[in-house]
Amino acid sequence: MLFFIYAIIGMQVFGNIMLASDSQITRHNNFRTFFQGLMLLFRCATGEAWQAIMMACVKGRPCDPLSKKDKPECGSNMAYAYFVSFIFFCSFLMLNLFVAVIMDNFDYLTRDSSILGAHHLDEFIRVWAEYDPNATGYIHYTEMYDMLRNMDPPLGFGNKCPYRLAYKKLIRMNMPVTEEGKVNFSTTLFALIRENLSIKMRPAEEMDQADKELKETIRKLWPLHARK
Repeated sequence: MLFFIYAIIGMQVFGNIMLASDSQITRHNNFRTFFQGLMLLFRCATGEAWQAIMMACVKGRPCDPLSKKDKPECGSNMAYAYFVSFIFFCSFLMLNLFVAVIMDNFDYLTRDSSILGAHHLDEFIRVWAEYDPNATGYIHYTEMYDMLRNMDPPLGFGNKCPYRLAYKKLIRMNMPVTEEGKVNFSTTLFALIRENLSIKMRPAEEMDQADKELKETIRKLWPLHARK
């Protein structure tokens, strides 16, 4: 939107300047058309000779004969405010936008997932119910990825979790799958708690005992939910 607005303004104010090979306004670098205006602004956004382009657009430049302008001079002193404001928005606002996106993703990867409360169990039950409307206690394993992406951390992955990291977590969870290709509600919950809190980690042959111990722990932490 920023480039679109500035390209339209540039066409109206600087589109009639004569093209010259010894100037920054050439047949490859001008405001004659909307596309060429976008390309010129993109060049300015990279910081390449934007000051020289600005000076080539100030008042007193010769007009293109095809423009049929009554006055002999084209350009405008508005070029100073036009280019300086454009560089300001590109260099500061858009740079801050990219930094904010990077920091937001970095925050996801480094956040503390060790705090698990009863409201997380409520969210797990709510999201699971969307994929298991008949309350069978089972969903197909192919729905696991979408379900956990729709569930916020620490139990779920969240919609900002990178795909590769999400699949690595699913592999580490090592959940048993039935002959119909389905996973169990309780088994999935226990696997998520073990994965995110790194507790009750056991070899595969001792996983049943680990689940029993984890179930007792959940009953102590969430007594009201455990009785449901």
